[in-house]
Amino acid sequence: MRKDQKLERPILTPTTKHEEHDRNISRAEALKEGLIDGVRFDEAADLCFRLFAEGVRHAATRGLILVDTKYEIGRRDGRMVVSDEIHTPDSSRYWYTDTYEELFRQGKDQRKLDKEFIREWLVSQGSAATAPFHDARRNSHRGCQALHPGL
Repeated sequence: MRKDQKLERPILTPTTKHEEHDRNISRAEALKEGLIDGVRFDEAADLCFRLFAEGVRHAATRGLILVDTKYEIGRRDGRMVVSDEIHTPDSSRYWYTDTYEELFRQGKDQRKLDKEFIREWLVSQGSAATAPFHDARRNSHRGCQALHPGL
């Protein structure tokens, strides 16, 4: 496996918000800790894979590759619900289709659409300060335009 190589199929990397911060957790650990039962875990996993497949399909129509994302899933009135944004540049990483193959062959970093440039800016500033408004606005605008041209 090489950096930025596409996986044969998506993988699920569950976390729990049961604590103050997200914690990686396996299916077996979640069941053992009584956080969820097997049927509900499998329902949530199935939902994640279906949402991801749709996100991949939609991104492709916009010249993008949905690389990874997060879904926050809970229960409300006995039904499973997604409780946060879906497939935004804040919750997902995208690469541009038109340059993916060439950059991959060359071993170069992919052109990306996500919030990583804000993290990089924060590191370059040596602090956890908030990024300037114009940078946050630019990222939001880039994401909206990529997913919904004409905005």
